[in-house]
Amino acid sequence: MRETRDDPELASPAEFARVVGRLAASDRRRLELIARARAGGLAATDWRDLLQESVARTLEGSRRWPRTVPIIAFLAQTMRSIASEQRQRGSECEVDAEAVAAAPQEDPHRIAEASDQLRHIQARFAGDDKVRAFIEGLQKGETARETQGRTGMTATEYDAARKRFWRGVAELSGDGM
Repeated sequence: MRETRDDPELASPAEFARVVGRLAASDRRRLELIARARAGGLAATDWRDLLQESVARTLEGSRRWPRTVPIIAFLAQTMRSIASEQRQRGSECEVDAEAVAAAPQEDPHRIAEASDQLRHIQARFAGDDKVRAFIEGLQKGETARETQGRTGMTATEYDAARKRFWRGVAELSGDGM
């Protein structure tokens, strides 16, 4: 972990490490859910890798956490940025069929668990088109404005859908999801 120049508005990597180390279990669960959503559609990246990379970049100092931004929001944005970079890189690369065939297979337990969670989330929001559009935007790595532009949602509608989504996910998490 390298220390970087002092800026009173930006936390040092050491300060970031202290705060991340003290996150509540509910905050860690929120980060997991965000990482799962951001990793959707990434062929070579697991949600754990995405979350770890966002923390690692901040610890090494290549990303700086502004103290005025909630840490969950900062890490969510960092994961969105990393996922976007990987999607960009993926679209620029040609797929090598031999490399795909030689790649290690996903753990069947993790696939089943993720499928089960996805079914719960889809069932929870089956009748809510705005929340489903919000989820699709997360999976695509879109910004709020991009999702609003694609769907015609206003900023208020988008924010309401976002809140309904996270409340619903929290309820499902409490039910053993």
